[in-house]
Amino acid sequence: MPVKQIAASLILSFAVTSTAGAATVASYGDSSIANAGALISDLIPQDLDQVLDAAGLVIVLQYDSTIVAQDRICHAITGVSRHPESDSTAKMPAFRTVHTVVVRNTAADDITVQRQCTAEAIRGAVKTLTGIPIDVLLRGSKASVSDRVQRHLIKPAILI
Repeated sequence: MPVKQIAASLILSFAVTSTAGAATVASYGDSSIANAGALISDLIPQDLDQVLDAAGLVIVLQYDSTIVAQDRICHAITGVSRHPESDSTAKMPAFRTVHTVVVRNTAADDITVQRQCTAEAIRGAVKTLTGIPIDVLLRGSKASVSDRVQRHLIKPAILI
């Protein structure tokens, strides 16, 4: 990947918090998707939406795409985490779902293909996430939804 493309990708990275029903989506990725919350709003069941909203949790979504040879590869990771504080990003939980899409033989500068590919990866990851029973999802995401203050009080051991 050329240095210019890597730099552009880093510059274009952003964080958006948008609404998908009542649940909030914290999304992080390139500028190919303007509103990830709107993209996945139809995939979020009402019961999951209500649980997340009541507990102050968000669906965390990280996505990216790249060109390898003539192929566009789009990847999305999603999970559940505590709503981020205003000065920080949401933690990506260890319990998460992923989805990867490969579009063969495409031009590197075809933004339409990039958007479609990325949207398909995002929707695939969210479909998998919402297929998990809510209690299993919350149990698996426990570390990222527990109180941050308690975890910061533990000091790391010094190795000698």
